[in-house]
Amino acid sequence: MNLLKAGLIASLTLGTSAAIFLKPKVVEAHCRVYHPHHCGTNDIRNLPNQIPKEIDDCINGGGCSLPADEAWGEAGRIAYTTGLTTIAAKNSTLPAKSLSSWQKEHLRPYFGNLVDRVKIKYGATTLDNWRVGNFRISIPSDGQTFCNDIYITQRYNRNDRNLLSLITHEMVHSLQCERLGGASNFGYKYFKEYKRANQVYRNNKLEREAYDFAKKFNSEYASLERQISSLGVALDANGGQGIPYQNTNINRNNHNLHWKLIKYQDYYVLRPRVRGQVALSANGGRGNPYLHPLDHNHEHNLHWKLIKYQDYYVLRPRVREQVALSADGGRGNPYLHPLNNNHEHNLHWRLTPVGSYYIISPRVSESCGGPCPF
Repeated sequence: MNLLKAGLIASLTLGTSAAIFLKPKVVEAHCRVYHPHHCGTNDIRNLPNQIPKEIDDCINGGGCSLPADEAWGEAGRIAYTTGLTTIAAKNSTLPAKSLSSWQKEHLRPYFGNLVDRVKIKYGATTLDNWRVGNFRISIPSDGQTFCNDIYITQRYNRNDRNLLSLITHEMVHSLQCERLGGASNFGYKYFKEYKRANQVYRNNKLEREAYDFAKKFNSEYASLERQISSLGVALDANGGQGIPYQNTNINRNNHNLHWKLIKYQDYYVLRPRVRGQVALSANGGRGNPYLHPLDHNHEHNLHWKLIKYQDYYVLRPRVREQVALSADGGRGNPYLHPLNNNHEHNLHWRLTPVGSYYIISPRVSESCGGPCPF
């Protein structure tokens, strides 16, 4: 979110280092080219009258007893909280949507339960056009965040990677707002840091945090995509019925490949995403594991010890510790094989995170570049 782009500081009559002030006709022509659905809007007309004269004088060079960054911070309290109510009124007819399950899946590892609290209005009108006396400011913004309320100009598009990146940036501001104690304190901190950054938007401490985090998220997402595309086969839940098998069609959106690892004491229960009422059973530690109804987490056949070995794990059943899950050469149905040691590659499984789930793939298929021709 760019609060400067949102135009909140336009009411403070900033100099050209913060924003470019243009005459109305020039602004309208610029606006119609780049952001036509926002043109002609005067977002907050009376905001200058709400800022105490002492603060206004500090910012506009009329003499000041406060430090400059303090004055900007106090003005930010008013600007941000006023903007919060104004943008809500402008978009009152739009539905406030929760994050989709796909969005939550990718963002929950980073933001925790915040993904359940934020609401987004898509196709929103953001606070981009302001008038101060005879001047207007028009700088389009793709998204603006007011604590847990996020406004995004584009329409919702299912499983949109670019939209997810934008939401990631905005959610950092939601997190900052929570961390600072609410809208008033966030507005104060944002504008104070803006002044400390010599009125350069990208140098604002809060914006640097959001941009750096989004960059990190995008890098990790791309890395995970490459990792998943390199997998030869993966453990398929077979619709949550019968015996799991090795699937060569690796796709991060194939829910049959997603397994939830539920911690229970020193073990894990492996539950398929496609059918949450079952879990992988060790079948007494013999033959082929299968999917068994999950009445509770206490049944020992459902408990697996995950033993780390280099970049992989050995999956050993609680009911019979002398065996481990074998990949069967990366083809067909996995089975339980005597565990002579941890070095046999058929016993090594890679756990690749996909949101709150994992894709479980055998090491042997990596060395073969796919199902091994045994």
